[in-house]
Amino acid sequence: MERALRVLKAGGVVVTSNEVEHAMLEGLSKQGNALLLSVSGSQRLWNPGRRIVQAGLADDLQRKMRGLLSGPYDYQEARKVGEWFDDKFRVDSPKTPRGGKKLKELARGLSWVLKHRVITGNPMNMTVEEARLESFGGDPVKQQEALDKAQAEVRTRWAEIEPQVDFLAAKFTDEGGTVVPKEMKLGTTTFINKAGLPEPQLKKYAKRLTTLFKSLSGWRSKALKGGLTVVLASPKEFHGTAGGKYKRDEDALYIRTTPAVLKRAAGYGSFDYIIVHELGHRYERYNYPSIDFDRPEWWTTRYSRTDGMGGSESFAELFALGHFRLTGSWDQSKVDRFEKVMSGSKE
Repeated sequence: MERALRVLKAGGVVVTSNEVEHAMLEGLSKQGNALLLSVSGSQRLWNPGRRIVQAGLADDLQRKMRGLLSGPYDYQEARKVGEWFDDKFRVDSPKTPRGGKKLKELARGLSWVLKHRVITGNPMNMTVEEARLESFGGDPVKQQEALDKAQAEVRTRWAEIEPQVDFLAAKFTDEGGTVVPKEMKLGTTTFINKAGLPEPQLKKYAKRLTTLFKSLSGWRSKALKGGLTVVLASPKEFHGTAGGKYKRDEDALYIRTTPAVLKRAAGYGSFDYIIVHELGHRYERYNYPSIDFDRPEWWTTRYSRTDGMGGSESFAELFALGHFRLTGSWDQSKVDRFEKVMSGSKE
């Protein structure tokens, strides 16, 4: 792939014949950086057109690693390389491309070692060198041994990855043609793509959820006060089958990224209901009601009697029941009274 990029940068024509180069150049063509001229069997003829292709991430990674391993080990620089690697390569994403499981594990291991190997001491009122020495009891020999050991480990791990660096860039970065944004903003809502959704799918989720958020009207719309942060997360972030949860400490609404998100349903316990219920917790946080709703006279569903980590479950249930105008085995007069209290209260 380095050869292909060098030819493209020079403005020439290149013939590719393997899957990795195909994937990389197809990604570049979608970005307007390459043009497919013809196909003959397994070979494809490419031309860069008028645009210049910049050095790829595979080249950048190789250059950074060579610099890190060519001289005395600099653990601070290693940490910077590890942070850069995490920013550019999606090895922490729940999504794993076909054939990439083992490489993903190797890459995650390298990232961790780059960022965390060689523990430093407390830098308060110390120079960097003093802090490093403190980690090893003030013994510069032990410190150097630790640095050498860390560099040797990085070299061993990198040796396993380097032969596959083109595949790594093709399958775990946007250069491979699959763009996976870290976040997306629609209106005042910021969607954090923790689930590693490709851009088209992320847009579908964001638009679908935005429609639900916009359905909050009147006093309930204050649940979106100050802009909402939505974290689209993988199922492993949730207990049981929960479809969503409001994390008060992060002020973020976590949503399980499953096909249920894209389906409309307003019944009790449906995905839409759960999300509105969780937004009830956010409303309560920023528009704290003067009434204590955690009392028997306000209990409706069985769930309303439980203790909630994000706030009053009784309030959140009333918030959602009233929004969807649901009726059931609960005392409907409590919901009607709640609506009158909330719509007529001065907040």
